[in-house]
Amino acid sequence: AATPAAPAVAADAPAAAPAPLAAAPDAAVGAAATGGAPAGGGMTVQHWAENQAQFANMPPLPENWIRIRSSSSRIYFVNTFTGETQFVEPPDLPPGWTKQVSKSSGKTYYFHAARGLNTFEKPRV
Repeated sequence: AATPAAPAVAADAPAAAPAPLAAAPDAAVGAAATGGAPAGGGMTVQHWAENQAQFANMPPLPENWIRIRSSSSRIYFVNTFTGETQFVEPPDLPPGWTKQVSKSSGKTYYFHAARGLNTFEKPRV
C-alpha cells in the first residue's frame, strides 16, 4: 500500500508541519501559492537535511533541527523528529536553563534558577 503524502508547508509560513524525517524522508517542503507544488524546486526535508553546509556560517542548532530556505528565501527551522516548523530559531538550552557570564572570571556558565543548579558544561536540549 502507498504511504500517504506528507502535508505541504506554506512557502512563507511554517504553519503546517511536514512529517518527521524518519517517517517520511520524501516529504515535500513548502508549497507554491498556487497549485500546491513544492517550493524550492521540489526540495524535500531529506534534501535540506543533507545540504546543511550552506548554513555553516550560522550558529549550530539543537539536535534534530535543520534550516530550510523557503521559496522567498526566508530561513525557517524544522525539527526532523517531530515535524515542528517555526521561523524563530529554536532555543539551544533545555527549559529553565539560562546562559550566564561570571563577573569575576568572565567564563560562561549555565544556571537553572528553579533547581538552584549551575554548571560550566552546557546542558543539552
